[in-house]
Amino acid sequence: MVAQGMGLALPLPDAAGWVPQTAGRWWRARHASTTSELLVRTWSAPRSSTSQTCERQARLWKPDLPTPSSEGVLEQQRLDTPPGYVTAVTVSTGPGSGPSILVGHVAAFGAAAGECLAVVYGTRASGPSADVTVGARLAAFVARVLPAMQRRTVDDRVHHAHGRGW
Repeated sequence: MVAQGMGLALPLPDAAGWVPQTAGRWWRARHASTTSELLVRTWSAPRSSTSQTCERQARLWKPDLPTPSSEGVLEQQRLDTPPGYVTAVTVSTGPGSGPSILVGHVAAFGAAAGECLAVVYGTRASGPSADVTVGARLAAFVARVLPAMQRRTVDDRVHHAHGRGW
């Protein structure tokens, strides 16, 4: 699925089940059957930007992005994805707004020469196996979606539309 207007392609599981929406300058998609949501934004930035400066900027624009407590962080890692980016990834869980509800998030903030990106995935589940369900979804997003992200440029659209380009 391509995050329209963001120039980012993400291989989402059950792509047909995701409903994209515009959310101001962010691209948002929701997956009803898994109670999952994805927020994406890309932007031009100083060439010296890092994943940390990109994260700070994203949080200034969207202060309601999930911020995990230290005890809720399950994993932190750096990925070289999409190609040319260094992306900091934080996986976290925490209690939901009701009894036995667990929420999980993957927050990925990346920097490349002159560009930043933010990809924030959230999901929730309830009941006695909520931890297994949320854990499996988070693991799948980190293992399958993030490593396969691709930036799309005007050149990509031209080559796709004309087969081989000019």
